[in-house]
Amino acid sequence: MKMIFGTDDRVLVDYTNPDGRFVQIKSTFSNGVTLLGSGVMVDVNDVLTAAHTFYSVENGGLATSVEVTPSSFNDYKPFGTTTADHFYLTDEWTLNQSYQYDYGVISLASPIGYQTGWANYGYINDLTTTADTLMTSYGYTSDVKNADYLLSTSGTPDAVNGNILLFRDDLDASGGQSGSPVLTSTDTQDDIVIGLVSHQSYFPDENGILALTADSVANIDEWVKTNDENLSPPKTTVYKFEDVQDISLLYLGLLNRAPDEDGLKYWTNQMNKDALYYDIIGSFLDSDELNTNFDYTGDDQSFITNLYKNILLREADSSGLEYWLNELATAASKEKVVSGFLESVEYKESQSLNTYTIWHNVFESFSREIAGTSSNEIFTLTDLDDYIDAGAGDDVISGLAGDDYLYSNIGNDTITGGDGSDYFVFDLSQAGIDTITDFDLANDKIHFLVTPQNLKMANVDGSSDLVLYEDEDSYIVLTGLTKDDYSDISFV
Repeated sequence: MKMIFGTDDRVLVDYTNPDGRFVQIKSTFSNGVTLLGSGVMVDVNDVLTAAHTFYSVENGGLATSVEVTPSSFNDYKPFGTTTADHFYLTDEWTLNQSYQYDYGVISLASPIGYQTGWANYGYINDLTTTADTLMTSYGYTSDVKNADYLLSTSGTPDAVNGNILLFRDDLDASGGQSGSPVLTSTDTQDDIVIGLVSHQSYFPDENGILALTADSVANIDEWVKTNDENLSPPKTTVYKFEDVQDISLLYLGLLNRAPDEDGLKYWTNQMNKDALYYDIIGSFLDSDELNTNFDYTGDDQSFITNLYKNILLREADSSGLEYWLNELATAASKEKVVSGFLESVEYKESQSLNTYTIWHNVFESFSREIAGTSSNEIFTLTDLDDYIDAGAGDDVISGLAGDDYLYSNIGNDTITGGDGSDYFVFDLSQAGIDTITDFDLANDKIHFLVTPQNLKMANVDGSSDLVLYEDEDSYIVLTGLTKDDYSDISFV
């Protein structure tokens, strides 16, 4: 598909403020062919596009896999990439490939629309009134920069054939733009999707835009509704992280397990109502679960040594044991002693990733959750807490002000955490050289998915930058740090 009228009027869209509603589609079919297309987010996990972008008779029918990348700009993928898990289209397209039914919905594996936003869609009652109506399309065209940049093109319809708008002197299009949304403004709404780039024809030369109708909008509404049933909106809360952290540490330390959601919310709510932390600790110490599985009923020394074993996961040092025994002997309550262990820097540091994960899983969703692919990609995060799994490829990850979870995965990645307390996550069993440009000893932490059995350190050849490694295939370079800084690195 390619139809350019005179001078190519397609223009690159500025990517400094990416509009995640417009997506790039890569569909792979059973015969190995990969087709490029475009689409638009129309709900939290739904992409509206041309049916032929994911259903092609000549390539074996339905695509076997589809990748969707919102706001892709070459290697820059601000929202990462997600995959399709279901497809919706009409029988008229699968049986007859009639362009009047060249539309469908791709249901995504993740509700990425909460991060990208989505467009409204509708239809124009009388298409014959659109001759002077300016329409704009956004999509990824294969003849410009390998379909990796978002372009826009505009025009006014020159003719109508059923529900097909025909453009004969503007609204240029080429391969990759199939499925691109066509937007216009109506009396009641601005920037509403009223059609999709569908096909081209000759004699006369024209680009065909499938205009949505009452029937197609009803179908799209039903498809979107069908796959929304199991979705839940992003989590947000009025509770404070510090209260959630305190209760989580209680569960992790005294019961040796992650909190169940109901219990966590109950006790956090008590904290929010100004319940005394010591009283909550007392409730845990009196609980059947604790007294069935742990022994805190012995003398003072037994009580203290068990706190060391169960909370700090080590034997009591002599000075610490003496200190806490003296506290109990001078009228300190057991609740106060337990609080001292739970609020210790040693314990809170060791559990920081657990409490961070609990907070985001139960109370406050990440601002952005990004999944990378096997390509070399560039990711820029937000000012809030973000989660990224960069996938394979040699990637560049740039955090900003949030407390981020940064998993490099496979490849040679360059990672900048930015401000905030970040978790740099690695798997040294995966080959690659990863570079952290700004590791902050006071705030940042390193987490290994697989605990190294023999972690070594060295310097980069020709510099003093610290290198962590276990074998000759996987390295972590900490720019600006030296071997002298190793003991100050927080591993969690």
